[in-house]
Amino acid sequence: MFRDCKKDNLQFVLIVGLVSIACIGVFLLPPEIRDMLKVRHAVFNPIAYITASFVHDDPMHLVPNLSAFALVGSLLYAINKRINEQKFFFFSLLIMFVVLPLLNYVILFCLDVYRSIEFGFGLSLVDSGLIGSTIPFLMFYFERKLEKFNPIRFFASMILFTLSLISVRYVGSFGVLCSVLLAILGFICGISEIKRILSFLASSLKSRKTLCDSLLVLFALCFYFFFIFCLFPSTIVSQKGIVDIFSHYSGFVLGIALTSLERCIIYMWQKPSLSK
Repeated sequence: MFRDCKKDNLQFVLIVGLVSIACIGVFLLPPEIRDMLKVRHAVFNPIAYITASFVHDDPMHLVPNLSAFALVGSLLYAINKRINEQKFFFFSLLIMFVVLPLLNYVILFCLDVYRSIEFGFGLSLVDSGLIGSTIPFLMFYFERKLEKFNPIRFFASMILFTLSLISVRYVGSFGVLCSVLLAILGFICGISEIKRILSFLASSLKSRKTLCDSLLVLFALCFYFFFIFCLFPSTIVSQKGIVDIFSHYSGFVLGIALTSLERCIIYMWQKPSLSK
């Protein structure tokens, strides 16, 4: 078991290293070659949909994206490791790099959203998916750790809290009222699960054996809400260009949906064997 754990740790470090090397290597390529790897919104090209995640034109675009990937990925890996779901995490990561970009850019192409923007690229789409997957990953974690935990209420509560943060950024003066109302609804919806989580954190912090669990949960929740602000900035047009806000929304939502769907499929696949 120790060998398997060590092997999984090495595998995760290798993945982060390879993604970093790929992004930095592509960044150092001539602009003409980088453009060939980007998504052209007017052209249907599934290969470019996948390669575009590794393309960055600016260090200020590359460094935050890679940092977010390493940080969020490490937290989610550690959380899944605490419940022996490393394989589930690795498969989810593969989906984020392959299925998520394909779905996102196919949707953009079909809707013809970016008529005036030629290129789409960057690791932020994968980062958005990972940030979104934090909700189902925590939901699965608490299902294993807490008795009588209601995953549906927790899921709904997290979505409402997320919408509360987003509404402040985009709804103007009315956004504050919307944000407060959504936060209240989120608290009411998940009050029983919030109590269970707080009780779990309080007891875990007192024991050395479970201290790591409580810190992981706290960091995951704090960084989740922090990155929501980063994903959905109030200003999407600047001197550096236009933030691909639609892909951020799409990646976030698809990250939640794909991770949840993957878990349901695994559960349905394992259910017959468990019943036997």
